Amino acid sequence: ELAEGMNVDGLVEALQAVVQRHAVLRTVFKRDETGVDQQVVLEQPLRVHRDVFENKEAFHNEVKARINQPFNLREAHPLRAGIYVCEQVNYLLLTIHHVAFDGWSTEILTRELCQHYKHIVNQQPLALPELSIQYKDFAVWQRGYLQGELLDGEIDYWQSKLKGVAPLAFPTDKPRPKEIDYRGKSVDFVLDER
Repeated sequence: ELAEGMNVDGLVEALQAVVQRHAVLRTVFKRDETGVDQQVVLEQPLRVHRDVFENKEAFHNEVKARINQPFNLREAHPLRAGIYVCEQVNYLLLTIHHVAFDGWSTEILTRELCQHYKHIVNQQPLALPELSIQYKDFAVWQRGYLQGELLDGEIDYWQSKLKGVAPLAFPTDKPRPKEIDYRGKSVDFVLDER
């Protein structure tokens, strides 16, 4: 829920500034001619969906639909944004794919969004230093760093910690495959109280 009197256009502009600042929030993955996915940073600004609802039920249904909408990481930002008005209250909904965002990112996004908003709406100085690296730079560094003995040590550590741990036995409609292929899917189900 947004504060009463908030400048919604200023908030949209601030959100777009944060997305422009962090390339990972504009990153898609295109498959090249060899079949390998490559990171491509989109140049177009984030599209912010806007809608007005007369009742809470329609609003809640829209929010559920937006949250459950799969991401197309080959074509669209890994972040979706919506500003909704319901019963004269403004709401901001951000849905962000984990490929671009984790728990640590929440504080950074919130802080930078507030600073950009104050800069845009109140003409306050923007107290954000230029980013010396982007997330992809860190990922490349980490991949180069985790090699050889260091990588072997990390693998040994986690294999010893996880030794003997059985996979979780969630009820499913088919048995686990002998070999796991790690291709992700979205599956909706309900857990009963048992």
